[in-house]
Amino acid sequence: MKRLTLSVIFLALGTLLSAQKGKTSTTLSNPYQGKEISIAVERSIPLNQEVSFLTSELGLNENFSLQLDKSIESITAIHNHYQLTFKGQPIFNGKVHTVRLKSNGQLQRVIHNNTPLNVSEDLVNFPNTQAKLLKDRYNAEQILHDEVLWLPLNGQLVPARSTEVMSEGTALLKEIIYTDNGTQFELDHVKHHHASGPNDTTISVYVFEPDPLTTAGVNYSGSYVDNNDAAVPVLENEKKLRTTTAFFNTNGTISLKNDFVELGEFSAPVVFPVTRSDDQFLYDRNESGFEDVNVLYHLTNHKTHLDALGFSSLPGYVINVDPHALGGDDNSAFFTGATPYRLLFGEGGVDDAEDADVVVHEYTHAYVFAASNNNSGIVERECIEESLGDYFAASYSRSISAFNKEQVYSWDGHNEFWIGREVESTKDYKQVNFVFDIYEHTDLWASPLMEAYGILGRNAMDQIVMESIYSLGSNTTFRDMAIHVIEADYALNNGANFEVLKAAFVRRNILEANYVSLNESIVERTNQVQLFGSYEFAQGGELLVESEELMDKMVVYSISGQKVREVLAYGTKKSIELSSYDLKPGVYLIHVQLSNGSSQSFKVSRF
Repeated sequence: MKRLTLSVIFLALGTLLSAQKGKTSTTLSNPYQGKEISIAVERSIPLNQEVSFLTSELGLNENFSLQLDKSIESITAIHNHYQLTFKGQPIFNGKVHTVRLKSNGQLQRVIHNNTPLNVSEDLVNFPNTQAKLLKDRYNAEQILHDEVLWLPLNGQLVPARSTEVMSEGTALLKEIIYTDNGTQFELDHVKHHHASGPNDTTISVYVFEPDPLTTAGVNYSGSYVDNNDAAVPVLENEKKLRTTTAFFNTNGTISLKNDFVELGEFSAPVVFPVTRSDDQFLYDRNESGFEDVNVLYHLTNHKTHLDALGFSSLPGYVINVDPHALGGDDNSAFFTGATPYRLLFGEGGVDDAEDADVVVHEYTHAYVFAASNNNSGIVERECIEESLGDYFAASYSRSISAFNKEQVYSWDGHNEFWIGREVESTKDYKQVNFVFDIYEHTDLWASPLMEAYGILGRNAMDQIVMESIYSLGSNTTFRDMAIHVIEADYALNNGANFEVLKAAFVRRNILEANYVSLNESIVERTNQVQLFGSYEFAQGGELLVESEELMDKMVVYSISGQKVREVLAYGTKKSIELSSYDLKPGVYLIHVQLSNGSSQSFKVSRF
């Protein structure tokens, strides 16, 4: 078997703050120089032998060990994340990720990055005299953690120390890695969204759904502007009366919390969440309660949607939310410096909590953190995470209205406060560079996802993308992630959407035109029936169905289970052509019955 080369998947040690508007991390040197390697194993390695297998395949001597850091289950697989140590001390970025299929328990894949295995010197009691100085330098409230570790540097492991300082009120969360030669780099675990309990009662709320410009069908101008939160008629007219769930207290009041979300006061300005003694949380836009219920409503809706797709175990906790935070800054953040983890929404410019795109984007960081056990990495990987937030924001809004569907943050951005972003792009992956700005090419990654969304629909595409984020590592590139998306479709749908997904990535040069996935070759080896031309079929063309065995018949069903077409072969054909020119747009199930008594089913789309 091919020898695996060890690499490192970075885990932001302990905490992170994610956001969406464009401030990048301050880095003195690049700690993520290794290339991510994803190796297919496809062997029945017992779970209790997984560590021994990895130790052997990675060529680790007795001084190295792998310790299980976290085990996460997606719909199709169990993802084990191991921390690599040398002489009992962790190696910075020392992560190894295995993917084990639930269907047969087979060890399917190992994902890791290159890291040196030679050591420069012994890791002695590396002095911690810098921790207090760093706390003072950044005017931090506390030292969150301080530990010795091994740092991959210049082709070898060298003794180093990691100190993380935190201030919740100012959203400071900075990690400093230093050796006896001084600071090697700093990681600012803040990702802004742009640069510049029990459910026992139902409440009525006024919300923007997803924002006032989208429902009004206008752009930011004229009377449709923020105007310092004024409750002007044109904006008040765009409020929608909806219901959501909240908590009935023993004192007779209702608080804005439920099984998924709990509002609180965590960051200046001091604005406590509204409570009421009745269930009518109906506020005008100029009242703080409007942002409160808007956030609760959209977070609850999005969580319910992802739960229905099979991801109810994520993010795994009730997230705390402050809709009036960050000192009034025009930004928002996902903050893990305190538990439970928190979403903080600023009020500068257009209040971030008024735009569902911002709300869903920030929540996506919590899902990525929980699913991948991983939160930081190279600029390209950071761009993917921001793009995922943009994708789910656009998916959520587009499910409500297609107006300005190419935009995200139609209300919060695309105005004098900041320019917003888009999820459609004609960029060529081979013509762009990833240097410092993690937001510069978010449109390039989001656009193939949204193209496939337009063909496959929200539920199918959201499920595929969610399944893929379990494989996001610290050095994941656009090409790596495209393969993870395609592999997720094979795991979920037997590769029924391969042609659609591949075409979207090829169109932007993220994948080569001749790309054939490992899973596709597996299907060719093991399945008796194959489909060719599913992308052409989606556009109104022909689908070719071929079998190793003679076919009795092929039946086409709508997604609701209604039979729409039947082609009889009477055990005389091994191939059938199917045209979609007269089929309505939608998803169809093709069921092929073979003469030997077996059958196979496939999903295809028509748009």
